[in-house]
Amino acid sequence: MAENLREANFKVEVLYEEKSLKALLREADKLSSKKVLILGENEIKEGKILLKDMLRGTQEKISLENLISKLKEEFFY
Repeated sequence: MAENLREANFKVEVLYEEKSLKALLREADKLSSKKVLILGENEIKEGKILLKDMLRGTQEKISLENLISKLKEEFFY
């Protein structure tokens, strides 16, 4: 997934550390991330991914098939 996003010209950081979600989100905030993708067990079962807007504090689940088009829409209007 990260490679597909990079090929679509998105900057991607992948965190595999065994930290709490809250700690990982703090780290993303320190990196000045505008959007964060969260892929947990529930999301994998649903075939979706959680897109969190770090600036607004909102989040939504989107299908994995629509991920790149949704991000392009979010970033490039």
